Amino acid sequence: MRALALLAALAGCFIPDLDDGRIACGEMGDCPGGTFCAPDGRCRSHAIDLASAGDDGGPDLSSRDLAGSDGSSDGAADLSRPCGGPYQPACAGGTCSGGACVEAMMCLPSGSATSPSPAPMVCLAGSETSCGGDGEPCCADQTCSSAGACCLGGVCAASGGTCGPGLGTCNSGSCANCGGGGKKCCMGAGGAGGFCTAGGLTCDDANNCVACGAAGQACCGGNRCNDGGCCNGLDHKCIAGGATCGTGSCASGSCGDCGGIGLVACPGLGCTASNSVDSNGTCVACGGAGQPCCRNGWCGSPYACSGGTCTHCGEAGEPCCEGRFCAGGLSCNSSVLCR
Repeated sequence: MRALALLAALAGCFIPDLDDGRIACGEMGDCPGGTFCAPDGRCRSHAIDLASAGDDGGPDLSSRDLAGSDGSSDGAADLSRPCGGPYQPACAGGTCSGGACVEAMMCLPSGSATSPSPAPMVCLAGSETSCGGDGEPCCADQTCSSAGACCLGGVCAASGGTCGPGLGTCNSGSCANCGGGGKKCCMGAGGAGGFCTAGGLTCDDANNCVACGAAGQACCGGNRCNDGGCCNGLDHKCIAGGATCGTGSCASGSCGDCGGIGLVACPGLGCTASNSVDSNGTCVACGGAGQPCCRNGWCGSPYACSGGTCTHCGEAGEPCCEGRFCAGGLSCNSSVLCR
C-alpha cells in the first residue's frame, strides 16, 4: 500500500540527480524520497520500459537478467536482490511464492492486508478478497468489522455465537475465558499453538493475549512489526524503524546487513524481518504455503502448521485451522484433521 501511495505521488516526476535505478528497494519496497520501487526491484524516479531498462544504467531485463544463473529463462529475475518472497518485489511475470498476492509488483504474504477498494481486503492463498464481516475471512491481524466479533480459524464469528467446543461464547472479541486482551490464549487441540481471537493481539511467551506490532510491544504473528520495524528475536519485542539494532539500524525489517530474508541471522537477535525464520543461520521466508512455520508454529491464513510446514487448512482431510476449526460443517478429529 505504501508502494501504491508512492506511485501515485510520483507519477510523471523525474529527478535525474537520484542516480536512477542504482539503489535496490528495501525489503518492504522502501526507497529514498522522490523515488519508488519499480518492477525490477530498483528505486526509480520514473516509470521504466522493462525491455530497455538497461539504457539508464539499471540492469538489462530484456534477456540475460531475466534468466536463471545457468542462463535458462525460468521466470525468476536475476537481479542484485531476491524476489518473490514476503514484501519483496515480484519475480518476472509477476510471480510470488507461498500463496502471496501481487500488488504494485510487490509480494504481500497470505493473511496480510491489501489496498482497500473501497472496503478492507485481505490476501488469501494468492487472491485478494473482502474481509471482516460476519462469516467472512478475518482481515489482517485477526480484525473483524462487526462489534464484538471473534476471529476463529481465520473466519469472523458474530458476537453471541459459539467459539466452538470447550471455548464458550464469543463476546467483545473474546471467547468465554480466552482470546481477548488480558486473557489467556485459546489453545488448539493436539498440542497446536495458542491463538487470540480479537484484532491486534498475539500470544506472548506466558501464553497471554497482548497488544502487538508497535515499538516496544510484542511482535505480531510471523515476526511482524508496524511501520517497517524489526522483531528482536531475543525478547520478541518490536524495534522501531530507524533504531539501532544488530550491525546497523532497523530499516524495513532488517538490521543493517542481517535479519532480513536471504541475510544471515543477527547475533543475539535472530531473524528480524516479517515472515522470516532462522534456518541454519540464514533467514528464510516462513508462514506461507509450503514454507517453514514461523515462530511458535504461526502460519498466515488460510494455512496451518503441519509437520513444521505451512499447509492449507480447514477442508476435508486437511489440518484443522488453529488446531480446532474446519469449514463447511466438518469437525476436527483427534488427529487434528478435518473430517
